[in-house]
Amino acid sequence: MIVLTPKVWAQISLILSLLGVLVILFIPYFPFKRVFYGELFIFFPIVINISSIISGHIARSKIKNMENISTVVKDSSKFGSRLAISGLIISYLSLIFYLVLIFIFAAAGILLSIGILY
Repeated sequence: MIVLTPKVWAQISLILSLLGVLVILFIPYFPFKRVFYGELFIFFPIVINISSIISGHIARSKIKNMENISTVVKDSSKFGSRLAISGLIISYLSLIFYLVLIFIFAAAGILLSIGILY
């Protein structure tokens, strides 16, 4: 059984959050949109960011549970805490940005189909 340390969970959170940002930025340029289902492809950044948020919260809870361990280990876990916090911040901000962007495009599509926007 593989046991992941809080620092590894924090690194996973940060890597997934940066991957989520990259997917959001380059989603119009992916050549896979026709291979995958086009409508489902817009949910990839949401899934990536939610998994980053989950792993960041797992890292933070594991770091909080390390109170009874010696100070040497606690000092090294602070670095993991900062990584987890940065992964969480990036994930939350990119998820909010992406959901607002989807809402704007959906609203513009509805207004174009009704005929309000030309």
